[in-house]
Amino acid sequence: MKKVCVIIPYFGRWPVYFGLFLDGCDRNPDVDILFFTDLEPPARVPGNVTFHPFTLDRVNQAIRTSTCQVSNIKRPFKLCDVRPAYGLLFQKYISSYDFWGWGDIDVVYGNLSPWLSDDVLANDVISFRNRWLSGSLTLVRNTNYLNKLFLQSPDIGKLFASDEYFGFDEISKCWSEIRTKPIRDITFPNDNFTRIVISASEKGDIKVYMNDHARESIAVDDYMLLRNGKLTDSKGNEYPYYHFITEKRKPYFLFPKWRAIPDEYVIDRTGFYTPSQFQKRHIIGMWRKARAVPKLLVHYLERITPNA
Repeated sequence: MKKVCVIIPYFGRWPVYFGLFLDGCDRNPDVDILFFTDLEPPARVPGNVTFHPFTLDRVNQAIRTSTCQVSNIKRPFKLCDVRPAYGLLFQKYISSYDFWGWGDIDVVYGNLSPWLSDDVLANDVISFRNRWLSGSLTLVRNTNYLNKLFLQSPDIGKLFASDEYFGFDEISKCWSEIRTKPIRDITFPNDNFTRIVISASEKGDIKVYMNDHARESIAVDDYMLLRNGKLTDSKGNEYPYYHFITEKRKPYFLFPKWRAIPDEYVIDRTGFYTPSQFQKRHIIGMWRKARAVPKLLVHYLERITPNA
């Protein structure tokens, strides 16, 4: 298998679900995870996860040095815009890898290997969404051309000079439009790396693989099961990972406080369960939602109350 790494600059504080992410990394030893952070690493870390001491100022300096662009990023979330530049900014750390990528940590990995076959890795850019480059996981071949491909954007100066997030790594925040229109028919408020990659692909300069493999929401009657290292839904369909970007915003979606993460667990719209808890999920789920009523009421009042 090709050597693959995922680059994750991370600043602020580790989230409550960080142990779940590391547990998923442990199940995928063929993919290295490289953190660049000023945070203290956890006590137990999988062998394929490395923490490099770094600061946000050093990221800004790397941008200025590598791209000759103004950069004064103050908010860590803004780094999402910088993701397509990671291959250039962190090149000295990834020179031995065939592919580098970016990804989120609010994910549960299943078994990534079936989705990283030789046929898939024969491509130059790999996305786990079929119409745009996925923020939760995208891989790029480690070549000079691809590492500098982001520089083809006419908006690159504005991109790095502003502390506003533009959605450059994905689709300029035009997620609803890209679901219903061809990319060439969308008038973007600013440029994005998906457009650049697709344009290079149409010219025959690179090969791109884009497919809907990521699971990013759970239906009312569905659930995700992690068992024997595989992640499946209630119908037995397997996924490389579940990105809880939708569910984590719900006040009744609870993360576990397990001292040790079990080898098998279940996730539905209300959170995480051990197999024995899941047998009582309807009662536990109702309790979780009942506890969330005050928060839901506050959110509702905030939406309907005019600004003073």
